[in-house]
Amino acid sequence: MKKTFITLAIVALFLPSAYAQNLNDLEAKAKTKIEQFSARTGVVLIRGYEKIGSAQGLYDTSVNIQSKEFTSVNDGSKQYGITIETFKENGKYDKKHTSFIDFD
Repeated sequence: MKKTFITLAIVALFLPSAYAQNLNDLEAKAKTKIEQFSARTGVVLIRGYEKIGSAQGLYDTSVNIQSKEFTSVNDGSKQYGITIETFKENGKYDKKHTSFIDFD
């Protein structure tokens, strides 16, 4: 019983650092300004969006386009852009991919 408690305590100590490292990896992999802005940690963000349009394709595919506005509550900075989301729904393996485009 005592060994189990000690093991759980050690695991609990290292979990937050592993989680923070994964968030930093996400921020580092972001290629556009709007992705980097939305991946920031320790910040409160207001995320605004508006659907621009959508289209249905062949073979159960679809595309959605949205305008995005992210505002940081901490410093008031803003970032604008659009996202293009593609979907393929075949019942077994639903696939989704999102591309980000900066306003500037």
